Amino acid sequence: MTTLQAEIAFDASGHTGARRRWWRTPDQLVEEVELITGLLSSPADLVVNFAPTKHLFGHLFGDVLPRHRNIPVVQAHEAGIDRVPTSPVGAHVLLVCLPSTWAHLRRAHSAFA
Repeated sequence: MTTLQAEIAFDASGHTGARRRWWRTPDQLVEEVELITGLLSSPADLVVNFAPTKHLFGHLFGDVLPRHRNIPVVQAHEAGIDRVPTSPVGAHVLLVCLPSTWAHLRRAHSAFA
């Protein structure tokens, strides 16, 4: 028997096109995280999330991934962090950013200049 799951709505701002609403079930979110993280060259040890968790990518990689894989996460967008935090040497850090974040980080952090 299949259990119906409530869908979660995510709204795209329309920055790169028309505004759009995306719907996902919790199982779909986990499957999407697994699919995309399977393409990474190594598993993440830490997530630094500059994308709001109401945004699909911010939710996938700043909420679902850390909970699903028990990975620490820094919610940089909530903490007002404007620089990439220092991480342990050798750590595999996943930066989660929207396109607008990169320009901000480039100005604030010399490693991106």
